[in-house]
Amino acid sequence: RASAYFVFLAARALEPPTAQVAAAGAPQTPAQRDASSGTNGDLRSPQPDASGTPVAGSGVDAGAAAAAAAGGDTAEFELCIQRSVLRRNVVELSSKYVSLEAFFMRENVRKAMLLDEAPPESVSDNARFSSASDDVFFVFQKCARRALSYCSAETMVAVLGAISEVLTTDLLCFVYFRIFETDNFSAASSSVSAKSATVTSSVQASSPSSIAQAAASAAAAAIKAAPGDSQAVGSNSGLPGASGGLLGGSSGLFWSSSVTPTSVSSTSATAIATASLTNYPPARYGFSVALNNAHITAEYALKLRAGLERDALALCRNARERSMVSEALAQLVDASQLLQNSADEGLAKLCDALVASRLRASMDALARVEYVVSEADYARGDDSSDEFVQLLISEMTSRVLAGLEPKLVEQNWDALVRRLAEWCVKRLEEATILPVQKGSTTRAARRFNGLGALRFDRDVRALSAFFAAKARKSSVRDVFARLSQIALLLNLDSPAELYDIWGANAGGMTWRLTPSEVRKTLALRVEFSQEAIKSLKL
Repeated sequence: RASAYFVFLAARALEPPTAQVAAAGAPQTPAQRDASSGTNGDLRSPQPDASGTPVAGSGVDAGAAAAAAAGGDTAEFELCIQRSVLRRNVVELSSKYVSLEAFFMRENVRKAMLLDEAPPESVSDNARFSSASDDVFFVFQKCARRALSYCSAETMVAVLGAISEVLTTDLLCFVYFRIFETDNFSAASSSVSAKSATVTSSVQASSPSSIAQAAASAAAAAIKAAPGDSQAVGSNSGLPGASGGLLGGSSGLFWSSSVTPTSVSSTSATAIATASLTNYPPARYGFSVALNNAHITAEYALKLRAGLERDALALCRNARERSMVSEALAQLVDASQLLQNSADEGLAKLCDALVASRLRASMDALARVEYVVSEADYARGDDSSDEFVQLLISEMTSRVLAGLEPKLVEQNWDALVRRLAEWCVKRLEEATILPVQKGSTTRAARRFNGLGALRFDRDVRALSAFFAAKARKSSVRDVFARLSQIALLLNLDSPAELYDIWGANAGGMTWRLTPSEVRKTLALRVEFSQEAIKSLKL
């Protein structure tokens, strides 16, 4: 009833003055009322005048709407609202507002990226990123809060779509651009190979335009690889308006249900993004800050969604609007994942550059490791594996990880430690357990005896403890799960003991090895017969 009364007052406010005067004066005939209102008896749709321009009327039959609301006919009441001129005026105003908001948003985001500053030297552990990361999301926050104050779910959906588009075009390209521009970390290594040096010099000699083109192409490829199909939200059946509602028409704002703007997937859009990136000044910080920017923007996108979700859903009047808002909020999660992927790609490049040239001594020591150990050698402590483990830990500490921990945010540091741990596990597994294919020849896997299995178990525990101590919050012990199970199998007294820890007897342990890999591992023990291993029923 209150809503119907509000509609009645709004309709009266939109009536021409002559109609209001007539309504307040003497009673009129229906023809007189039609002539004064200019609606020819149909108050629900304005009629055009001689020039073809619709004449503004009340736009809604307030009496019918009030009667429908009082009688409980919600469908008819909603139909009255949807057909009203008031509704069309609100949609038109919303469309203009969204266009202005989107323009304001993009220009201010580009201004923030243009004024990007390096973090001050005396920053806390959680502030090792440039000024653009904070400034960009401050703009997003202000725009989203202003859209909330419009009290329209459809307008909120349109603004959220504009935010997602700026995130996945302007910001994502900028993040990739800074990562590519500052990627000269491998050049700092004093032992870089000639081939790597050639590649690095060519990257450093690249012009800003070529770096910008590479960044725009990387961003477009990342968006194209994102799951989901590109769709335009805002069809004629979804949002109000004759041309697709707030997002429709030639000047509308289209956005994707999978954060895959159609503009980014085209070659011309990549060229536009490249030209835009070349306008930014050179970075005033290094590779570590660029990686931190990628992660922190991904984190901010999730925080933005969490901060808007409750208020945005509170604007919804029905299930259709709740679905639209939820879908629009989901785009922020997808955009966050794209930004995080850029950070992961940068960390992968950093890890490859570090291990390619700084762990050669430890890899040479790994090639000399023997795990068939005599009792005399074991008693004397003649341990080639101990040499490898100590050398690897020393090089990791002094040549790979030195100086990086203070520069990276906590999540990037833990991700780097995990990548290095995975690299070490892969090399150790290849060198000791799995046969390696080199050209037309295959190097056989190493053999173990009982004492060698003890040494291998000790080496795995030492490396696992080292990387676990380096990580700040996340755990890396799961990275060594396969090696730990391999060490467990090699330390069995007989193949039959496997039944005590396999299948129903495994307890809480989840086996990472297949039955085939279990048999191959047991076959590495020189004391185990092939017949006993083949007879195992796994």
